[in-house]
Amino acid sequence: MRKLRTFYYIIKQGIANSFKNWHMLLSSVFVIFVSLYIMGCLILVSVNLQRTLEGLEDRQKELLVECSSEVSNEASLSIADIIINDSRVDDISMITKEQNLENAIAMFGEDSTLFQYNDADSMYVSFQVKLKSASDIEDFTADMKKVSGISDIVDNRSVYSLFSSVRTWVRIGSAAAVVVLGLLSVILSANTIRLTVYARQKELIIMKNIGASRAYMRGPFAVEGILIGLFSSVVSYFAVRETYSYVYGRVSGGTSVINSLMTLSRFSEFSRTVLLCFLAAGVVVGVIASAFAIRKYVKV
Repeated sequence: MRKLRTFYYIIKQGIANSFKNWHMLLSSVFVIFVSLYIMGCLILVSVNLQRTLEGLEDRQKELLVECSSEVSNEASLSIADIIINDSRVDDISMITKEQNLENAIAMFGEDSTLFQYNDADSMYVSFQVKLKSASDIEDFTADMKKVSGISDIVDNRSVYSLFSSVRTWVRIGSAAAVVVLGLLSVILSANTIRLTVYARQKELIIMKNIGASRAYMRGPFAVEGILIGLFSSVVSYFAVRETYSYVYGRVSGGTSVINSLMTLSRFSEFSRTVLLCFLAAGVVVGVIASAFAIRKYVKV
């Protein structure tokens, strides 16, 4: 029964302390919220970039061989034979002039009027080629450019390199954000708790003199820090969820070019993980902040 009363006292005092300095409480909540929001967004960006790279990794072996517009569908068959008979080629598919015109109209959407007055003869024949190994891209490209009728060869290496570079910088930014924003969150939360500790310093000295345990004295401040962290975590979670849902809707409803490059996952796939991580981070920040504030100001 005594332990139960002690627990009830700690919880009650922790909740009461949280609202005594409400202006500082809001400041702490805001800083932790911003910190978790930025870190959450950066981590989700990194996760989606990783999935995009995994999707592009195999596509590095894919190339688009474009013929000049003077080459007809029938004449392009001789070029197709040259590509098919190359030992480095794993698969090939032909895209006729008519199909390229339809793809251009579909890709540009509202701006498709740029093409509606052009006939298929103004377009070009292309071939989607998949090589057996990505290491053959340079040699294959050099050889194909020597073939009469081929105007250009497009590969995915530059796109892969771009996404890889962005992912690296996002990871660096995430690590920096965890350190900097984490420290700011702890410092400001500690300042909030420190005000309550300082206001009750005489009371705590008396409690110590009559034999009160450390847990009995420090418990309310730990609860205050945990409450600040938990509230901030919940607010951050919903803010990140709404932001991600908005971006997901924009990307999913974008052009076929964007959809072909970006691989975004639904937020529901990792919503539970994000929430648990946010709650854990909020609790850790709150506990560290309260421990720091108590260690420095409770002189008992």
